[in-house]
Amino acid sequence: MTKTVSVGLLLCLGTICASAQFGGLLKKNFGTKGSSDVTAVMSQGQGLISYVTMATDNGVIAVEGLMSVFPPEKVQKVADLAAKYNELKKAKRSDQNIDAESVMLASQIAAEMAQLDSEWQTHVKEQSATIRKTDARLALVILADGMAATKAPETAQAMQSAAQDLKSDPTQVPKMKRMLDMAALLATVGKEIPKQVNSFRTVRGMTKRIAEAEKIQLAADPSPDKVKDKTSYESTDKAIAE
Repeated sequence: MTKTVSVGLLLCLGTICASAQFGGLLKKNFGTKGSSDVTAVMSQGQGLISYVTMATDNGVIAVEGLMSVFPPEKVQKVADLAAKYNELKKAKRSDQNIDAESVMLASQIAAEMAQLDSEWQTHVKEQSATIRKTDARLALVILADGMAATKAPETAQAMQSAAQDLKSDPTQVPKMKRMLDMAALLATVGKEIPKQVNSFRTVRGMTKRIAEAEKIQLAADPSPDKVKDKTSYESTDKAIAE
């Protein structure tokens, strides 16, 4: 019960941070026809997509870390999905950002890994040292996903509204299409990320049980400040990887 409350509290705090970090620009009325508003909401959307890209990539990395603790035959389906995700990452990221297909695939990866919850005891003891890093990374991903999920729907709506203001100007058609594409991606994020949070919470429960069984001391839960923006997230994740 205490663990559940702890995770829930962190997600709530993460939501508060999300409002502060990603919500400022959205307080404006982006339905007005001002180029500064269009530029602002474009920047807002790009920033959020970049953040989601980083968090989703790290979620897959965390799952891959946990996969290494299990016999290969137990995680073959997860491994195949992760391989597909990494192939898409190389092939389709001309702008360095994630696409809707990869967001949905990440949800599948997390859900498939969560299916092994009842089989956590089949882990390989000799491989369990990686659990500490995996758990720490999952903690960050859960917080970051929670933050992004609160902002994606309203950011998508703001981008759609701003794009409509460009319809009457033929020179702005490319920008309008770009904004609508970004809005569609963020709409997918808004639907998929909550699923990922639920799956990652289950997956993290596995890491905790394995750590307890193997007497591995896990790091304390991070504060939302550790993922309040891309810079802080990158810094914290880099420290985990070292």
